[in-house]
Amino acid sequence: MERRDNCSSIFKALTMAAFDPMTEIDAAQVIDAAAESMLVTTAELDWPGPTIVYVNPAFERMTGWHRTEVIGKTPRLLQGPETDGSVFENLRSQLAAGRTWEGTAVNYRKDGSTFMMEWSIVPLRDEAGKIRQYLAVQRDVTARIEVNRAALVRGSLKERHSVFDAVATALQSCSGRISGVRMPSFY
Repeated sequence: MERRDNCSSIFKALTMAAFDPMTEIDAAQVIDAAAESMLVTTAELDWPGPTIVYVNPAFERMTGWHRTEVIGKTPRLLQGPETDGSVFENLRSQLAAGRTWEGTAVNYRKDGSTFMMEWSIVPLRDEAGKIRQYLAVQRDVTARIEVNRAALVRGSLKERHSVFDAVATALQSCSGRISGVRMPSFY
């Protein structure tokens, strides 16, 4: 909850500062200092979609892409074969309605390795309320998901061991009663 409140505060500050020249430098310093990856795109949603106009250093560390390589490019460069397209259909419909969007998806680093990204996108509006840009705050949640998956596997293995132990105990208790029964031959 604290992280969401922090992101909401950043969104509010950036939305208010996005078109105010007096605070633009302050907003850029906040974004550059943030631990989360942040990027700002144009507001085009139709093909070929938005283009990246700014990324912070955390974006560069998370993705391996340098800002000079991505400015002017589409954020789709982070997508690949394992990226679920339905996530982006939902994203587009929410943004087209002028709403903030949150979700997760498999994305790709510059070197081709995958990571699970959780992110929020908020529209940045001008004084008239028109959406001019989008701000995306992104987090690599791969480690958290792997820990959760490992815990599920451990839990599943414990359940299987319990079932096997119960079956073994049942077979042992039945072994004396089964010994005199002749099993049919299937040969």
